[in-house]
Amino acid sequence: MSDAEIEDLLDKGKEVATSISKDTKKSEEERNTAKDVLGWIRDVRKTWNKDNSLHPNAVTKLMKITAIRQGRWGYINNRGKIPSDFRR
Repeated sequence: MSDAEIEDLLDKGKEVATSISKDTKKSEEERNTAKDVLGWIRDVRKTWNKDNSLHPNAVTKLMKITAIRQGRWGYINNRGKIPSDFRR
């Protein structure tokens, strides 16, 4: 992936998690999970800015977070964690 694509994933992930954390229709647990995800994204961004490199697993999880835009948040939230196989 290009640097611009990684930046885009980080931005979209932050956007998704921020909107969920501020959505009063979501449960407190969902909002807290979104806040945890925001913290993780901040840490990943620091690594990206420092090393200009990310572990493939971090990139995969960023992709999964951005997939929440397509309505997969409930699936993730029911599991408590981002699943390793997101195709289902």
